[in-house]
Amino acid sequence: MANARSERQASDDLHRVAFIFLLSCAIGALVVPGILVYHLVTGDPEEAGAWGFGSLTCLFIAFMLGSGLINSSRDNRQLRASGVPGTAKVLSVEPREDSVAAVLRIQVDGLEVFEADAVFSWGNVRVGAQVDVVVDPSDRLFAVA
Repeated sequence: MANARSERQASDDLHRVAFIFLLSCAIGALVVPGILVYHLVTGDPEEAGAWGFGSLTCLFIAFMLGSGLINSSRDNRQLRASGVPGTAKVLSVEPREDSVAAVLRIQVDGLEVFEADAVFSWGNVRVGAQVDVVVDPSDRLFAVA
């Protein structure tokens, strides 16, 4: 049995909140340069600098969230295309502030049993519980169903 736990869990954490934030950033990307230019033209470079720094920070955060959404979408498309159903037994649970970290022993027909780290942002996960999973046999990307 493989015990490296290098397998990846497909992420679904970012969807709604990230989309709203990215939409806000896109609107800000259109408005903030105008405000920046206005302050430069009216002779208030300090205020222009503050707006410039704020807009760069916002764009950096938007870039990071956008890349997370792209990875999440790619993982979910991959699982829809080639994922096979399986089951996982929860071996250990570690509560966190807003989620639960767990170690799963995943079984899928045609694959060697393997262990993987998982994060649950929902529900009450208990040691010994069995959960349904979907696994891509090519790289062991998985999602808890």
